[in-house]
Amino acid sequence: MINVSYNKIKSLVSIQEAINAMAKGYSDLSREIVSSPLRRKIEVNNNSTILIMPAYRSKGQYFITKIVSVDSSTTNKFPMISAHIKVFCANTGKKIAILNGDIITSMRTGAASGIATKVLSSKNADTLAIFGTGVQASSQIKYIMHVRSIKRIFIYGRNLISSKKFAKNISKNLNIDVNVGTNDDLSKVDIISTVTPSRNPLFDHESLKPGVHINAIGSFKPSMVEIPIETIISSNVFVDSVEACKDEAGDLINANGNSDWTFNDVCCEVGDIIDNIETYKQNSKKITLFKSVGIGIQDLVMSELILDKLGI
Repeated sequence: MINVSYNKIKSLVSIQEAINAMAKGYSDLSREIVSSPLRRKIEVNNNSTILIMPAYRSKGQYFITKIVSVDSSTTNKFPMISAHIKVFCANTGKKIAILNGDIITSMRTGAASGIATKVLSSKNADTLAIFGTGVQASSQIKYIMHVRSIKRIFIYGRNLISSKKFAKNISKNLNIDVNVGTNDDLSKVDIISTVTPSRNPLFDHESLKPGVHINAIGSFKPSMVEIPIETIISSNVFVDSVEACKDEAGDLINANGNSDWTFNDVCCEVGDIIDNIETYKQNSKKITLFKSVGIGIQDLVMSELILDKLGI
């Protein structure tokens, strides 16, 4: 058995390779050749949630179990997400590897928004807003910039100090115009990614630009809501997994219970259109919303990619 570190994984996998792997995983999920049961959740000490996520692809070489700790407290100085992935041989059940789940979570979540942005957003989109200032927010920026020619970024965080610090670091590292955003700035934004544990909508629907694309990836509990109901009603909604979103996507569950919108209004899983992007023609005035709660197949395809890179 091997133990693969954060830095080793980071050095092995490129942004494009992660996006390609995610596209394959979503496509396989929609073709129903993946076993990725709803994850189990354990609440710990009010602020922390333990997530257990298994996954296996039909006739695959491996199956995995991912264990994640998510700390939603506002004062903790440690990373919000801590994770590791155990990889087993599908034929013998023998443990093959333990992979650092922190970097895999960052990569696969960034790649998920990358592929959704590539498929659903305007090809001319060049302005990005990020809600959140953590590791996941940084990953969102890198992966979205890989698929769209972003020229300007607005940052929205819990407080002004953290937002300014994050904006300065991103601007320096990526050599791009980055500023702390205001409510008025949202009317200029072509792409939004929300990466927070918020329990209340992060913006007013009326502030959005017509045709904006939104990656809503922060909320993963029925009690968490990042997106206003009005935005969901006004959007073409795509999801990573309909089953998982019915169980966990607080944004959509809230709209389903408190408006005329229902899960029957979901356009489809993003995997349904990856292999034939031309089947989806975007109305330039219609908002597109990609809701992801995170699913085991994402971690499985990343694990497969990493072990293949290592020659295992």
